Amino acid sequence: MSKKAAAAAVGVAVAVGAAIGMAPRSDRRDVDERGPAARQPLLLEDVDVERFVEGLTEAITYRTVVLDDGTYDAGEFDALQTMLSRRYPRLHAQLEREAFEGHGLLYTWAGSDPQLDPIVLMAHQDVVPVEEGTEDDWVAPPFGGSVVDGKVYGRGAADLKGVLIALCEAIEYLLERDVTLRRTVLFVCGHDEEIGGTNGTRVIAEQLRTRGVRPWFVVDEGGMVTEGMLPVVKAPIALIGISEKGYAHVRLTARGDGGVSSIAPAGTAIAQLAVAIARLEANPLPARTEPMMPTISALAGHLPGVLRTLASRPTAVAPLLSRAFARDPHLDAVQRTTMVPTIVSGGVKANVVPRSASVVFNVRVIPGD
Repeated sequence: MSKKAAAAAVGVAVAVGAAIGMAPRSDRRDVDERGPAARQPLLLEDVDVERFVEGLTEAITYRTVVLDDGTYDAGEFDALQTMLSRRYPRLHAQLEREAFEGHGLLYTWAGSDPQLDPIVLMAHQDVVPVEEGTEDDWVAPPFGGSVVDGKVYGRGAADLKGVLIALCEAIEYLLERDVTLRRTVLFVCGHDEEIGGTNGTRVIAEQLRTRGVRPWFVVDEGGMVTEGMLPVVKAPIALIGISEKGYAHVRLTARGDGGVSSIAPAGTAIAQLAVAIARLEANPLPARTEPMMPTISALAGHLPGVLRTLASRPTAVAPLLSRAFARDPHLDAVQRTTMVPTIVSGGVKANVVPRSASVVFNVRVIPGD
């Protein structure tokens, strides 16, 4: 995460306040009786980006890794949460804090009008593990929380401790300025999002449902503000997600004759599996261009010359854009269902041919497939 992105993250989080109605605490009566008319402008220029970076780099040093079986080091989560309470004293003094299933957190910033449905802001504390033996491949240590050439490096910088710290910074920023809200804000910090959120956000969501909470809207991880995604567009592009891919694991198993490796049987389970993996990688599922149409139309006004004319006819230009997207794995994933082999298993001894071998594909299903 770059420092420019850091400033944008905190700024956007602070700007959420404008959508939910806020005013200095001394104008509480105005907030209660006249609502948004009493809002005071906030100067995003005085957001302390360096403080954000310091918080994020420290947060990265805590190894809040959750494994697929649900196990994790509770001490690392305790340390992260202690750090949050130390760095954001107003947040922890003025918001109600509840813990669920050990380390899932729900903060409630009560608004002055309980009749208004609350908004929900979400971020998760956990990160995925680092593959053993690859630590030296990183630009900086994955749990070092380093800043290199103006960018923060480390596991969770983008997914999702950057957002976690940005939201904490934004709330602290508002409280430092004695801001009060008309609409209640619920800040949900799950601890097992990377394995589905079963014991984190799902538990909190069920609890909110039993309390009769119906959010006005929910802000979770998703889109981003990018520069250079399309070289011909000079302005930053904000990507707004209107749907989400499905998620599945598919295990493919091959079977063959076992035996000792000195005989070299043909068509072993591992050989069959390798062929299948190669065929699937060489034949990706087709791209879907219809989700691109609103994006093309929205960008039309920022394109030069003939490109602007083409963008006014998104159906015609979508195939060209699709081919361009296919050259970049990040962009290509937007337009098609992906199937990526992530775990391969088979064999127990170097000189024994296994009777079976398997591969797990992580599948992200585009809506409509």
